[in-house]
Amino acid sequence: PLPGAISPASDPDFETGCLARRVSARVDFPVSRNYSPRSGTRRHPPRVRWLSEGRAAGSHGCVGHPLPASAMLNVTTRGWSVSLPELPEHTHVYRNHLLNSTHWDLFVPRDDDIIICSAYSAGSTWVQTIVATLVFRQENLPAPVMELSPWVDRYSHGGSVEALTAMLDDQNHRRILESHVPLNALRFFPQCKYIVVARDGRDVFMSLWARSRNYSAVALERLRAAGEELGEPWPARPDDLEAFWAQWLTESSVAWESDGYLYGSMFQHVASWWPYRELPNVLLVHYRDLMEDLESQVERIAAFLEIPVRPGRLPGLLPGISFAAMSDKAEDILGVHAQDWRGGAESFFARDSVGAWSAALDPEALRLFDAALTRNLEPEAASWLQGGEAPSARN
Repeated sequence: PLPGAISPASDPDFETGCLARRVSARVDFPVSRNYSPRSGTRRHPPRVRWLSEGRAAGSHGCVGHPLPASAMLNVTTRGWSVSLPELPEHTHVYRNHLLNSTHWDLFVPRDDDIIICSAYSAGSTWVQTIVATLVFRQENLPAPVMELSPWVDRYSHGGSVEALTAMLDDQNHRRILESHVPLNALRFFPQCKYIVVARDGRDVFMSLWARSRNYSAVALERLRAAGEELGEPWPARPDDLEAFWAQWLTESSVAWESDGYLYGSMFQHVASWWPYRELPNVLLVHYRDLMEDLESQVERIAAFLEIPVRPGRLPGLLPGISFAAMSDKAEDILGVHAQDWRGGAESFFARDSVGAWSAALDPEALRLFDAALTRNLEPEAASWLQGGEAPSARN
């Protein structure tokens, strides 16, 4: 039997349904079953075609990707035993001045799409730049990163969501998309690759603090216009860092979160992905790991995306995708979105270092953070969020 995937018995072609997740799978097993998972031989591999809620969602190869028991549903039908991944459910909608998760409702996936997911100010722009460099296999990209890799669930795109989807349909390269909503607000596509980026929440806050005070007149007008549509004005932000910190950790814009006011709970973003971190199309990447060992992290990302990198090629790419290069290339990364920041494109990366919070927050303030961390995350997830390092041997 294939490890953690399929055990052939008598019937080589069947369908089975799983009511718990409204998921069905069709397993196509070729006549020749000569497959050796231990030696890595991949002759005539089986394929699983996922059907979610009656809609074809593409194909997902089980070979080489045994799924963990913790994420499986075991189903036996007509003599076959199949382990089906328990797919994430779309249960929440985020719609505020910054976010609109319903934009994903019109999204039509391709089998090789890459979706980069993070909480607000957690490092997604850096990873988008890395991934775009790998996809195009060059440092000089054909367009700004923010245009090549649009933020799909952004509330306002300066046009209709239909225009956004049309633009995505016209892209003829491997698509790279960005999201800032938790997994439970996304439609999950097993054929797409998800890179989940996280960062120590204290560093996230320092970045949010800087950016909340750096909105340009253009950005503020867009936020005011969103407020008129929502019937809720864009609120004034506290001028005091400690007041902003307390509000961020104790207030929420939605009933099912207890923190992350306006920007969404960073803790709940991680919590939504954590149970699915070992699915073969999910990769968790930590900001600190990128800072401390960029080369090995880029190798991880390239391997996950199945993008071959010629021996000796990666060291030549690293200077152009390092953290230091982000400010130097800020205009090339942000493009037209540079107008959203009063200090220009370079100011977007001004407070994205590691550890700046230690000089700004006292022990009493940090106790609020510890309480939110404990309230939202299990110990292993909390430890990874603060310290980094790969959470799974598979990754």
